[in-house]
Amino acid sequence: MSLEESRTSVGYAAQRPQAPGGVVVGNVLAVIADETQIFMLNTAAADRTLTLPAASTVPQGWSITVQRRDPGAVNDLNIATAGGDTVNGAASPLISTVAQAVFVVTRVSATDWVAG
Repeated sequence: MSLEESRTSVGYAAQRPQAPGGVVVGNVLAVIADETQIFMLNTAAADRTLTLPAASTVPQGWSITVQRRDPGAVNDLNIATAGGDTVNGAASPLISTVAQAVFVVTRVSATDWVAG
């Protein structure tokens, strides 16, 4: 089994399409193995969505960093949640400012995330 096959079998996401500099050019489904990863998403061609795993499935303190990276683009980056989960009380917050970073962390509740 290759390293990539091993990672996929234990919850790592499949390879994501990337532009130069490691910027993701598609939607992202974050998985538990993505803990501490930095996701830079390009919304130049279309709205993009990063979907968080259900808060109840990740350990307390699990976190990722999400950043929109596309100067001049008019599209949005949506942060989607599982089921009834929320981020700072919102079901699907937007990152609409270029290069605005969001650090996402689980809260004590099994259905809430905090971003800041």
